Formats: sequence, structure tokens, C-alpha cells
Amino acid sequence: MSNISGQFGSSGSITITLASLAYQSVRQSNVLDLTALISGGPTLDVLLTLQSKITAGAPGGQLAINWYIAPSIDNSTWPEVGSTAATTIGGGDGAYTGSLLNLSPCRAVQFTAQNIKYAQTVSVSTVLGLGKFPKGIVVVVDNETGQSLSATAGDSQLLYQVVYASNT
Repeated sequence: MSNISGQFGSSGSITITLASLAYQSVRQSNVLDLTALISGGPTLDVLLTLQSKITAGAPGGQLAINWYIAPSIDNSTWPEVGSTAATTIGGGDGAYTGSLLNLSPCRAVQFTAQNIKYAQTVSVSTVLGLGKFPKGIVVVVDNETGQSLSATAGDSQLLYQVVYASNT
């Protein structure tokens, strides 16, 4: 008799410039192409972790970073969020001014103090609620901490981890 269990596969970072991201600024990541990542076997999930910290003062506003996933069936068709370059999903690491309403929300990263690195991990399959994975995703990050994010490289990161099914 065999058992199916999860086994970690490839992992890495998703390009998004979060250093010094100002309060109430929104940024989108590069496309994470899932077709190559999930080709190593039956994929159970892809985990995303957003971590960051603020250093300039006490958190305010909503005390959180709100973040969202935009899925694509072909890495070129994205949720309708606007019609200008700054509002288009999938254009690479850059400022984003489109609507957040058609994106899939992740659990917010809550902040209660400065100089502490906070993180939140989410399951792509749970956030999107799909029976299979899209070909690609873009992550949109909205800083509502009341402060700019830390300017130090490495204080703010967006990471991924693939989880495969393993037959033991």
C-alpha cells in the first residue's frame, strides 16, 4: 500500500521592488510562469510568502500590506483591471494603478510594530479556488501600513515554493 504525501519542489523569489514602497502605493510583480515550475510531477500546490518590515515609525492606517493574485490561462490574458499601461497586469515589476476588485485577495500581512519582519504564507490553489493551476500569476502588493516599507534589500521579499505529490 502506498501513501501520497507532499514533497517540496523548486523554490525561489518573484521579482517585485518593495524596498521603500510608500504608504498607499501599489506594485505588481513579474509574471511567475507556473508551466515550468509544475512540470516536475503531480503538483499539489504553490505556496507564496510575502515578508516585509517598516523601519521609519509606528504602523498606522490599516496596519497591513494587502496583496492579491492575478491568474492567467496563457500568460497573456489577465483579469480586466484597466486600459492604460499602469493599469495593465502582466507588464512586469512596476507601479500599478488598476482596480484591485478583479484580483484574488490573499490574507493580509499585519503589522503591529516597527523593525520586526512580518510574513504571511498563502496557498495559490486555496486563494484562487481553481481545480487546476493557471499558466502564470502576477502578485499585486498594496502598502497600507501607514509607513514606507524598509529600504534595506532583503527586508521585503516575495517567495514561492512548489509542493509535489509524492508516492511513498
